[in-house]
Amino acid sequence: MSAAVSIIVPVYQAEAYLDDCVRSVLAQRFTDWELILADDGSTDGSPALCDEWAASFPGQIKVIHQANAGVSAARNAGISLATGEYLAFLDADDLYDPDYLKAMVGAMRENNADLCLCGYRRFGKTGDGERTEYPFLPVTPFDETFIHQVFAPWLMRHQSCNAVWNKVFRRDMVLAGEIAFPAGQAHGEDRAFFLRCLARCGRAVYVPQALYCYRQIESSAVHSLRFDPTARLMTGFRKDIPLFEALGAAPEEAVAGCREGLATAFYHELWRLAESADRRRALPLLRGLLRGGAAEEFWRVAAARRAALFPGRPARIIRALAKLHSPGLIRFFIRAFLMGKQAQKSRD
Repeated sequence: MSAAVSIIVPVYQAEAYLDDCVRSVLAQRFTDWELILADDGSTDGSPALCDEWAASFPGQIKVIHQANAGVSAARNAGISLATGEYLAFLDADDLYDPDYLKAMVGAMRENNADLCLCGYRRFGKTGDGERTEYPFLPVTPFDETFIHQVFAPWLMRHQSCNAVWNKVFRRDMVLAGEIAFPAGQAHGEDRAFFLRCLARCGRAVYVPQALYCYRQIESSAVHSLRFDPTARLMTGFRKDIPLFEALGAAPEEAVAGCREGLATAFYHELWRLAESADRRRALPLLRGLLRGGAAEEFWRVAAARRAALFPGRPARIIRALAKLHSPGLIRFFIRAFLMGKQAQKSRD
């Protein structure tokens, strides 16, 4: 018999966290689920842990072992094996609140929804207890008009709702649309999958609780320093535009909205790099980011809004940061920039 929910966990080098992740699923108050552990060629103890859990819960916990091909390929393999009415995603270093599935599946069934999302809370060495929730009416279904006229324009301008792990999707919608995670894409794969689902979604619902537990690991920022932030941001910007056009946005509206989203992402990337403990690797990325195409889009948005970022000439001041050799000084100016934005919002 098929489970109501198929939970897909991509697993790569997750030996330190996988047991806690699986236990959070076992602790769910909603019990009609199957768990698919998709091992993506891990070389630590993760494959053995996956097999141990599957042996302990035969039929309910399933395992896929594949050569390393990335998180998209692992999730796609999980979708292929899934039998549930709904698809849920969970990262191997994260946790579900015990009420996660009960609340999400309950909201979907009650509202006959194709998609459900909720807030999340951070835990770990940094940001412990911080919650992210969204400005939507609680458990009120979004029809297609709301999705296209309100939700999609909001998504264009924000980068905080991209992940698939705090969402549940109707599996028939995903299969009918032949929707998959883009293989080989290192960044933005969640957003691409989510937006394609949203384009086919007839009704969505929001659960106003932070039920997903996102682990913040200090090494994550250092690990991500392998990737050029400018290339990542600009690639995502260009790929987002046709996705929003598919959601009904006019071409100029999609460009303008995605430009604002890029400006927000640029700012947060600046902050992340400036806060990195690995100064040797962060500094050249910071300087490249301040000189690149994402920065140009940021200045354009700032000028269009006439935002009081700094007194005088903000672009000139911020661009001067690219000549600094101290992440500490860059961090100081970015913090001042944030305070300036907050002060401007309070005046508006």
